Amino acid sequence: MSEIIVSARGLSRQYGPGTAVLREIDLDLIRGEWTVLMGPSGSGKTTLLNLLSGLDTPSSGTVTVAGESLHSMSPAGQARFRRETIGLVFQQYHLIPYLTALENVMLAQHFHSVPDEAEARAALERVGLGHRLTHRPSQLSGGEQQRVCVARALVNEPAVIYADEPTGNLDEASAAAVLELFAQICRQGCTVVMVTHNPEIGRLGDRLIQIRDGRIVTDLYNNRLAVARE
Repeated sequence: MSEIIVSARGLSRQYGPGTAVLREIDLDLIRGEWTVLMGPSGSGKTTLLNLLSGLDTPSSGTVTVAGESLHSMSPAGQARFRRETIGLVFQQYHLIPYLTALENVMLAQHFHSVPDEAEARAALERVGLGHRLTHRPSQLSGGEQQRVCVARALVNEPAVIYADEPTGNLDEASAAAVLELFAQICRQGCTVVMVTHNPEIGRLGDRLIQIRDGRIVTDLYNNRLAVARE
């Protein structure tokens, strides 16, 4: 039986009167699935990702991740939970420029528990950067920097990885390498939720969710309709 790892009920977000960005979202995400969120600019994709990861607070509704009610936690509890359960990958790399690739990954361990050089090295080797351990971000290509970010997200063995346009700044070859990493991660049991504008990337996931005007309008599993919504 499929295990639900993330569950949202009645999830809404408003930023002021008459400015509803998300409207009554109900959504279950399954362990080991690669879900792609698509929709026009302003449709609510990134807002949904931020709510599911605890980076933003809903106006109403609930989010449960790995059995824990995310928004009932204190801010400190949410931060701790993200470090232990969630990996984040963004379009902008957010690497510390004066740290090496290895040190950037170890920094994520520091905030989680205790830095472990062997584990950080293994995470970088896993994304094909075992030969770039001592290079700083300025010495890495865009694709290599994004792979450092994936290694950083993976090193604490999260249950879920949220990725917001992770290939938006990459050339075709680098994007393909990063997308293959996400496919491998899912095969190993991690759940991936990715925002993209690229329809070709949308077809790579196990599940494609289309969002428009703050609502889920289509939910497809490998081109098979999972949920139809008005």
